[in-house]
Amino acid sequence: MPLVDVEVRLPIHPEPTLQEGPTHYRIRLADENDLTPDQIEHLGVRYSTGVASVASSPIEQSLQVSQRSIGVLSKGVPDVWLGRLARVCPVCVAEGRTEQSVGWELQYSEACVVHALWLIDRCTCGARLLASRPTLDRCDNCGAYLSSVKTAPAPCRIVELSKLLVSAASGVLVEPSVPSTGLLSSPVAELDSVALHKLARVFGGSGDPTIPPPRKWAERNDRLEYSWMATALAAEVLCNWPEGLFKVLDWARRFHEDSRTFQLQRTFGPLFRKIEWLLYESQFDFVRDEIRAYLARHWRASRTRSPRLACIPYLDMQWISAREAQRELGTSRAMLEEHIRRGELTADRRYTIAGRERLMINHQSVRVLKGRSEACSLNLYQAARQLGLSRQRLRRLLPLVLPEACRSVGSGWRIPTKSIQRLLDPTRDAAKVARPSANQTTVAAALKSGRMSDEALAYCLTQANSDPEFKPRAVHAAGHGVTAWVLDAAQLAALLSATSASREAIPPDHCTLMSLAERWGVKQEVVYFLERAGGIQAYRSLHGRYRGKVVSEAEVSRFEASYVMGKILADELSCSPKSLAQSLARRGIEPAYGPADGCRQLFYLRDAQLEHAVEVLRHRRRTTSCTAPTTADMLEHARTVAASPTPAVAETTSRVRGWSSEDSHRPAVPAVHRSGWAGRPIPAERHTDHAR
Repeated sequence: MPLVDVEVRLPIHPEPTLQEGPTHYRIRLADENDLTPDQIEHLGVRYSTGVASVASSPIEQSLQVSQRSIGVLSKGVPDVWLGRLARVCPVCVAEGRTEQSVGWELQYSEACVVHALWLIDRCTCGARLLASRPTLDRCDNCGAYLSSVKTAPAPCRIVELSKLLVSAASGVLVEPSVPSTGLLSSPVAELDSVALHKLARVFGGSGDPTIPPPRKWAERNDRLEYSWMATALAAEVLCNWPEGLFKVLDWARRFHEDSRTFQLQRTFGPLFRKIEWLLYESQFDFVRDEIRAYLARHWRASRTRSPRLACIPYLDMQWISAREAQRELGTSRAMLEEHIRRGELTADRRYTIAGRERLMINHQSVRVLKGRSEACSLNLYQAARQLGLSRQRLRRLLPLVLPEACRSVGSGWRIPTKSIQRLLDPTRDAAKVARPSANQTTVAAALKSGRMSDEALAYCLTQANSDPEFKPRAVHAAGHGVTAWVLDAAQLAALLSATSASREAIPPDHCTLMSLAERWGVKQEVVYFLERAGGIQAYRSLHGRYRGKVVSEAEVSRFEASYVMGKILADELSCSPKSLAQSLARRGIEPAYGPADGCRQLFYLRDAQLEHAVEVLRHRRRTTSCTAPTTADMLEHARTVAASPTPAVAETTSRVRGWSSEDSHRPAVPAVHRSGWAGRPIPAERHTDHAR
């Protein structure tokens, strides 16, 4: 018995074949009974989900499973089927084969799973094949046999996708052409037909960033000239999972990336929105996991700003923020920038539309640098043993003598070995004595007696290499490290006088970065930026207790002679810094430091081109602007008006107001000649009255 529901008994009931499509079976049933497919549908003949008999063989069992799955799919899920148009395989039509024809009626199934050929949807006459045609093997327009239509071999990915769709729709596995591809073990092969079509719709319709996704799926997926592009892209993703997914995400990211945007939806375009809207069920968890893994390797923005990335483990992120890199390396932002400049760290620096800087560091380069620094560095205990100091004293001396030491998370202090060797170099060839003389003492004895402070020891360590006056005379044989240094009484006195005088003051002829910012009338971050950018050469002070960076007056004079601040030029020209920058930019003059570089002020290089441009702007403003009268001019004009006879009109006005020309208390306010809005001068008769 055929697995069909019939309301009217038909004389001929052909048996449905394995994986035969419902439309194909309806046309074959109508042809056998000399009816049309529309009449068959009007009679109520359709697929059934019931079981006609108990299966006695594996073939019959496969047939029942196939008909049950196709029947359920044809009744309640219309989105997976084609519409009014049809497709066929001309070779299958010529052979009279009806098996596995369900792939002819499914969306995104465009290849014959038996012969691996492209399906056809047009006759040789150019007419499209309709699903309501009366016969399977002929065109309903010209009557020609469809077996005469030529076709071509389909790509391997298209054939594999068609087999995957046929297997999901019928419930009977169709073996892939190349089993070694791993398609059967892929999580895509475990999806049902509805989920598989949804994946194909998402990646095939929205995976190409160069064209917008189609709006009417049913209308475009019926026609091969439109649907083959989406099918080919879906086949590359689903049949090469997850490498195909990564390629599509790379394509979308590079197409939409503008070096400024750090939003997932804008970076990946319509594809990310489709994934969020359509792939929200639990059966698509593997898709979301692969996307998170891809973002962990390639997303170059802070994951703390995106809640979608909160579930990604920290160690899986290949790009981390600059703050996280600083925390892991235990270094400052300035030292991080120095590592980037040397090429030791791989960085991605971008600026948002608002002008904010986003610096991301490659996590693998951070691990490599951390491992190299740990191999060439000592912890606090090891460094203290080599120097012969206690850990507490060395911790206090680190900012003074070892500013390159860093403290990383979970690893403690990391002190470069080269820095320790540099401090011990002055006594490498020094003679060893068993006992210091009467006018000599060791550093250990001076520290123990309190005659040498930490500042004096730091000053001695930093000056021993460069100044012979503070170089140790010998090394105590029983001591170790810097505490074994032997100093003369004169050296000790010089150390005490050098460190005790002006402990709180900065070196002479120097100024701090904060005082320099106050002198220039700018924010401190402007001066700090110039120091980081190399515009101003500053160094850490070793004079007294102040350990901040200082700048010499000669360096400040050199910078002021080489650069000029934009707001100073704007004040000279009586304009705003923004209009000045625009005027200079039109003449091809760009600032040496400005907002584009991260500086909040404009600094221009003093050269002949800038001086010429400023002189031109100054001359133009002098000729176009109206010069206001000075106070001396106004007083001179007042004396002239007071000495001249009063006009008759002014006498009449004075009489009305009760004044006379002999009044001594008459107000003598100067009448300034001005122009009205239209540039017309004020009449002379109104000068006196206006002055009053």
